[in-house]
Amino acid sequence: MAARSDIGYVPVPANDIASDLGNVRMANMVALGALVAVTGILSLETVVQALRDHLPESKRTMLEPNVQALQRGAELAQPALA
Repeated sequence: MAARSDIGYVPVPANDIASDLGNVRMANMVALGALVAVTGILSLETVVQALRDHLPESKRTMLEPNVQALQRGAELAQPALA
């Protein structure tokens, strides 16, 4: 738990989730999903569309796992929004 009152804290076990999804390197996508959900700075759909638009053809097999990672992170952040 954060000791400061001027920041928000949302615990997200990003490494564990990424590992469960089969690739620990997707932890950043789990964290991004949580950040997007909590801040509302972008919609999750916008982030997914950006991935679709900019992911090189050689990495297209990683699109769906990254989308899953984003969604899991967003789901975990939901209690913080309540």
